[in-house]
Amino acid sequence: MDRGETLVAAAVREAREECGLDIRLDGLVNIYSYPGRAPVIIVYAATAVSGTLCVDEECLETAEFDPDALV
Repeated sequence: MDRGETLVAAAVREAREECGLDIRLDGLVNIYSYPGRAPVIIVYAATAVSGTLCVDEECLETAEFDPDALV
């Protein structure tokens, strides 16, 4: 997140920068924090609305899955 940026704007920007996708946020999944560790991880469910899935320097690989196959 950048200073002055909303959570929603940060999530949308990060998806575009790191995955090449423009997304629609569908809802908050959860917020994760761990004792003694600084990062707080905020996870949203999202739907890709445009773009092409790709990798950047922060990612080793990508994959798409049918939602029905995830159990």
